[in-house]
Amino acid sequence: MIVNITQAEFGILGDKNKRIFDEYLSVSGNDKSFPEKKKAELGFYFNIFRSQHDISLKDIPDYIIDGDFNREILGENNDDLGIDAYYVDEENGIIYLYNFKYRHEFNINSQMNPKVLSDVSSFLGALKILKEKNREHKLSKYDLQKYSRKTAGVLEELAGILAEIGATFKIYLVFVSNNMKQLSVKSDEKKYLSKCGVNNVSEFTLPTIYTEWFGKPEFNAQIIIDNSEMISYKINKLQNTYIFPISIIDLVGITDEEETNRDNYKRKDSEWDPKFNDQIIEKNVRRYLGRKKSKYNESIVKTLQTEPELFFLYNNGITIIVDDTEIIEEFSDSKRYNLKNLQIVNGGQTVRAVYDFIKSQTTNWFESLKNAKVLIKLVKVDNDKVRSEKIAEYTNSQNPISNIDLRSNDNVQIRLETFFNQNNYGYNRKVGDLDASYTDYPETLEMVKLGQLLFSKNGYPHMASNTRSKIFGTEYEKIFSVENILEQSLELFKLFLDIKKNYNELSDKYVYSDQKAFYIIYLLKNSKRRKIPNTIKFLEQTIKGFDNNGIVIADSRKLIKADFKMYLDKKANIKK
Repeated sequence: MIVNITQAEFGILGDKNKRIFDEYLSVSGNDKSFPEKKKAELGFYFNIFRSQHDISLKDIPDYIIDGDFNREILGENNDDLGIDAYYVDEENGIIYLYNFKYRHEFNINSQMNPKVLSDVSSFLGALKILKEKNREHKLSKYDLQKYSRKTAGVLEELAGILAEIGATFKIYLVFVSNNMKQLSVKSDEKKYLSKCGVNNVSEFTLPTIYTEWFGKPEFNAQIIIDNSEMISYKINKLQNTYIFPISIIDLVGITDEEETNRDNYKRKDSEWDPKFNDQIIEKNVRRYLGRKKSKYNESIVKTLQTEPELFFLYNNGITIIVDDTEIIEEFSDSKRYNLKNLQIVNGGQTVRAVYDFIKSQTTNWFESLKNAKVLIKLVKVDNDKVRSEKIAEYTNSQNPISNIDLRSNDNVQIRLETFFNQNNYGYNRKVGDLDASYTDYPETLEMVKLGQLLFSKNGYPHMASNTRSKIFGTEYEKIFSVENILEQSLELFKLFLDIKKNYNELSDKYVYSDQKAFYIIYLLKNSKRRKIPNTIKFLEQTIKGFDNNGIVIADSRKLIKADFKMYLDKKANIKK
């Protein structure tokens, strides 16, 4: 689909980049000041990565090796060898290698410089050589010494993946820019890239980005809405917003691929075989994550299977934009509407999960869904007044309710708060709860920190810092549904305070961090070590002794590596 991009739309992407970069600065605690142009340029990385790979903003810099980005964000010089970012899709067996180019001025004829193909060959050549070496022997410091630290780490990781026996990973080379025209890759250049191990070459330009996010195929559908269930809000003569419930069967009907099914407003045919119309969510800023990657989509399907009548209560609803609504027929208590050029801009995950449910049903899906309803917000869009892409962006970027927020009202957390208070300690269940009574106590433990302490004790100190959503998601029941959780938690908190105290007394020798405390707890609970000072000394010596295959990295990076955890287990004689 060809999209005619204007200078205004070029600016919209820049504004979105700046907003997402400001959001990153906020969540990462980075207080450095950046010019507006630099925000737009650096925010481009975050914008693309978050939409393509569903990575949290705080973690995105770990995947970016671009020299300018690392110099600006992390204060580190890095020779990127032509590849600016990478991502390993374990589930689908794909290694994505990205080259980014961002321009600040709109040019209708802009295009990537063809020399970018030779730029990326440096990284691809190095990766090919290191992959072959890794098949002969484990890569050494000597093998990686000529590369910058961060690039060397990525090359080592990818070479290790590709060198594994039976490895079937494919390499996808992706060029991303806000240029207007695509790069023309010649056949001999494709052959060269193939020899370097590249299986697929693609390019995102400004028109394709808009096609992915803001494309506008035109689809109409018909639906009957009960007069008593509709709330209307009139912004002006041209803009209206309507809120109303519809049955899931109607939702399936208006999103069906077949026009006859979208127009069949009665929808009484139980033999109907619906097929989802992908283009009806073109304006949705996120692609479907599936059930494996999203526990929320799995929950949607589970609700439809077990308690469809409660779906309306559990789901946040669907936002639909239309060019216009037309009343086709009026009844005594309802009206039949034609929705012109409808697009789902928020709730695409919900709709696709509904279709997943239908596909999985061996019995009659129609009967299963007849009692399920969902809330609809329908926005009539006048493109000169209300930008559909703004609605798509803002309705998808409001503050989500995290696993941590949801668990704060769990019964065990309330019991922990009461138990801690009875023992003269504060327990903070809720993030941002500044006026709570826990501030009256001399020492307070946050719920998130307790989860990390318990997770460390259970054998995962290397993961405790970076998997908070997992701790309060899939691992929650294992961690908190144990015998004597109240006593265990208080004992662990006292131990945590003792570790901090001991580190403070040894401050002339060692620098404290929570991550180190997680390891001390792990060692004290899983090895024969019982004294905190000796365990601190052992941990610090182990950190110093771990050479990361000769690649110099900060101690904080060592502590989150699985290789370091294995090295420590061997040193401490911990067998799992």
